[in-house]
This record gives sequence, structure tokens and C-alpha cells, in this order.
Amino acid sequence: MPPETLKPNQTLWIILKIAAIIGLGEWVVMWLLFSTGHRIGLGEALLGAGVLMLITIPLIYLWVVSPFVRCRQRAIEKISYMAFHDPLTRLPNRRLLSEHIDNAIASALRHRHLGALIYFDLDGFKPINDTYGHKAGDEILCAIGQRLRDMSRAEDIACRVVGGDEFVLLLPHAGTRVHEAKQNLLQVASKIREQVNQPILTQAKSLQVGCSIGICLIGEPEQSAAFVLHDADIAMYQAKRLQSAEPIFADEMGLTWYRMAEVGFAPIDEDHAQIDRLLSRVLLDDGERVQRLETVIAEIIDHFGREEQWAQEAALHMDARHRHEHARLRQELREIHTRLSSANAIDCYEHILELLRQHIRHFDAAMVEHRPAPTQPAPGISAELYPR
Repeated sequence: MPPETLKPNQTLWIILKIAAIIGLGEWVVMWLLFSTGHRIGLGEALLGAGVLMLITIPLIYLWVVSPFVRCRQRAIEKISYMAFHDPLTRLPNRRLLSEHIDNAIASALRHRHLGALIYFDLDGFKPINDTYGHKAGDEILCAIGQRLRDMSRAEDIACRVVGGDEFVLLLPHAGTRVHEAKQNLLQVASKIREQVNQPILTQAKSLQVGCSIGICLIGEPEQSAAFVLHDADIAMYQAKRLQSAEPIFADEMGLTWYRMAEVGFAPIDEDHAQIDRLLSRVLLDDGERVQRLETVIAEIIDHFGREEQWAQEAALHMDARHRHEHARLRQELREIHTRLSSANAIDCYEHILELLRQHIRHFDAAMVEHRPAPTQPAPGISAELYPR
């Protein structure tokens, strides 16, 4: 937290202390002169010190204290801004967004209306960033951020998430009924897509990106900022996976995150679904997040062992790189466990979720894609669990 600003009485006290030191020094000088034979009375010494204090107080304030206070205040404001805003796009970051989501939830429950979180990321951004460099990528992110800011209402909050190509638009008021809110949100999503799809001129080239959009409605009593972000993120990844031209609402998916990332082998997918259920319970704000995350970490580490066994039994394509990745993730999960606390539980949760998402995409999905179609079930594996 940034240091507190100086209060008016604190500033006055500092001035008086500085003036008192100067006045005391003046009195000591006068007294020394008097004691060495100079004809200066005690009263004159005190009067001289008092006059000096009256003269120096405004000078001290104008030349010392006031510039210091102004400089310090500007530094505090800058630090506060940097802590809650993305340095590239100047949009609020996820930390500030969480506060606004909590406020939106409270407002929706109090006034009985619905809010929404629109979560989108840019399609085709990575190839542009790789081909034309980070400068071109930064220009695109800044342009999208400015367009999002320009199209937002005064009450809406536009944010960039975690320094990537993901953006969020928080609408505290989207409607009073679900159907009405969703119709309004479809219009907003259409405007977002229209703004994102417009070409961006960078480095004398016209570049273009698209977007995948997920939406989570706000207004349920059990919701928290972490829940809303989680559900909107899931809906966005579902839209990206399906290459959907329309936004996907989190309450219409009927699928958990791991079901969206099915690898096609039932025992593994059921294990993933169980881990997802455990992860979802971490978001409950009931004082047991640390214990729930400890359970999740233990379950994931055990799951890697079961997955390796199933891969061997069912002749799935699990190469040495996949097994090495399991070992690396086990070590990283144990490190997360050692630093886990109630203060960083949500950060650890998000870190674990991202580790699993990347692992499933780059390793588990490939494992099933390269599996040869068997003529009969492997020993110990039920025929119903063996998709052809």
C-alpha cells in the first residue's frame, strides 16, 4: 500500500517544529553573545527569536514544505495509478476490475437488476505479433483499448487483463430481466466485434484482428469477482474453441471448463471434470480456500500418475516430453503449495488454472489425436469408455 498523505495538522506541526528549531538556534546565538559581554538583554534575545520564527514560518512553508507535499502527493498518485492500470493501454487492470465487479454484484442485488462482464480476446493477434514484432502488437493493443474506451458508457469499466491480448468490459447495468439483458448484451458484443474488426494502420501496414467473446451475467447472491471472471473466461474460451461468430453466455454453456477441453478418452475426461469441480469450489468465499486448493493440488498430482497408467494401458500417445511435463508440473504445484496462503489463494488458483489449460491444449489433446484406433479394448478398460 502507498504511504498515507500528510494531513493539514501534520503539515502545520512540521512547520512549527522547523521554526522552533530555527528560533531556538537564534536564541542560543543571542544568549552566547550576551554571555560574552555583548549588551543584549534576555528579553531582546527572546524577541529576536520570536521575530525570526514569524518571518521563517511562511518561507519554510512556501519553499520547503509545500513543494515537498506536492511532490510526494504526485508520487503517491502515480504509484496508485500504476498499481491499478495497465501501463500500455492505460486501461484499468484486473486488480481494479475485481473491486468494480464486487461493487456491481452488490448494486445488482440491492437494486434487483442485472449486470454483465463481457470478456474477449483477439483472434489472429499472435501471428501479427510474431511476424511484425512487439511494436506492431503494442500498437494494436493500444488501438483496441482506445476503441473500447470510446464506445463505453460513463458507468462501464473497460479493462485489459493480465498484460495479454484479453480485454474486459464490465456493465454494471445491463437490464432488469434476463431476456432483456441478453438482448442488450448481444448489441454491445456486436459493437465490440465491429470495433475490433476495423483495420488498424501500423508501420505503414493495415492489419486486422478478430475476437472471441464470452459473457457472464451478474446478479446472483453467491457470486464473487473471482466467480464472474472465471465463468466469463470459460465462456470466452468456449467461443474461441468453436470459432463462434456469436458471443457465448456462461449460463447457457451447460459445460464445465474441462468438458470444453475434452481429450476424447473418458477416464481422463472424468478425472478432468472432477478436478474442475474441485477448482470451482475454491472460489467459494467461505474461509476454506487454502484447504480447498491443497485438495486440488493433491488431486492433480495424483491425476498425473493415473493418466500415465491409463495411457500405457490404452496405448495412448504419451511421449517422453509429456511425462517430463508431468514431472515439471508436479514440482511447480509443490512450490505453489509451499507459498500458499489466504492472501494469495486466488492468485494461486488462477496460476493453477492456466497451467492446466496449457497442459491440456499442448499435451493431453495431442495424446488422444495420435492414438491409433484399437480393434478391441485394452485390458482393464471398459468398451464404453473407448471412443473409436
